[in-house]
Amino acid sequence: MQKEDLVCTLAYDADTGEFVWGRVSSRNTRKTKPPGTTHKDGYKYVKIGGKSYAMHRLAWLITYGNWPKGALDHINGDRTDNRISNLREASPRLNSVNRPINRKGRLPGCWFSKCINKWCASLYWEGNRFFLGTFDSEKEAHHSYISAVKEWTGENLTFNSRN
Repeated sequence: MQKEDLVCTLAYDADTGEFVWGRVSSRNTRKTKPPGTTHKDGYKYVKIGGKSYAMHRLAWLITYGNWPKGALDHINGDRTDNRISNLREASPRLNSVNRPINRKGRLPGCWFSKCINKWCASLYWEGNRFFLGTFDSEKEAHHSYISAVKEWTGENLTFNSRN
């Protein structure tokens, strides 16, 4: 499907990140249900013309008139929040740094070492593990990790902890 057809098929509100059907469907009945479904990967997709599209990528297309060059990062980590202010182009490496950690109760970049009874922080970057130090609390270790990532990437990234 052509870019122009996709842009006309959906209407997008950049402030809320919401989509609505913008054109009459092929059956000549206006679609009343909001477009898209959330898949098990956490992203919203919509099927148009028999092809599935990631809605965050469609938001970028509608706003800027072209497809993103690479990966898109949801700044706040919520994969269903498709406000344009929450989307940014990112390399796969930087996008992975902002990925939520699924370990229960653990902040990104840190773990507890039982042998020394301290929290430790480290960062994987370009295939190498960098030890950042030991700390009395998980929050201190996590802050060390945040500082290191911001310093090394040059990006003001938002880190997501789901706890």
